[in-house]
Amino acid sequence: MSFKCLTSLVALGAMASTAAALPSVSVINGPGAGSGKLQITVTSTGSIGAELTLQLTGATLTGATINSAIFDTANPGDNPFIAGSPVGGDATGLDLDLGATNRLFAAYGSGSVAPGTYDFLTFTYTGSGTATGAGKVAQLSVLTSNLTSGAVNIGAGGGPFNPADFNNDGKV
Repeated sequence: MSFKCLTSLVALGAMASTAAALPSVSVINGPGAGSGKLQITVTSTGSIGAELTLQLTGATLTGATINSAIFDTANPGDNPFIAGSPVGGDATGLDLDLGATNRLFAAYGSGSVAPGTYDFLTFTYTGSGTATGAGKVAQLSVLTSNLTSGAVNIGAGGGPFNPADFNNDGKV
C-alpha cells in the first residue's frame, strides 16, 4: 500500500471517529422553581433507546413527566434500584420511587431524531440539594453504558441566571 493511500485511510478514520461521538446525559434546573430536566444529547440521526435514573440528595422528589412528544414508547428496562433484578426488564416506562429514596428509573424509546439535545423528562422537587442522572443510551445499534451527568445543584439559588442582575437580588 502506498504512503498516499495509507495517509488517506488515516484521514478517513479520523473523520469517522469525530462523526460518531457518544451520547451524553445532563441534568439542568428549570423551567421554573422546584423543577428540573434530565436531557439526552445525541450526535447522529436515528431513534433513541434510553434507560436512565435520576437521584436527588437533599431535595425531595415529588414527581416526573416523560417528554412523550419525543420519547413515545415505554420500554422494559433493568431498574438498578431493584435488588436482584433480572436481566431483560423488571420495570417498564417510568418507575417513581418517591419519599425517602428520592429517585426514579425510566426506560423509553423515540422515533428517528436529528442530532441535538432532547428533554427526556421533567421532574419536580421541594427543598434544595443535588440531582444526578445516569444510565444507558442506545442509538444506531450502539449501546453506551455508564453515562452520568455528575451532581447538579438544585433548589435554593438554582433558578435561571439573568446576566443583567449583577447582585442576584432578582432586580434589574
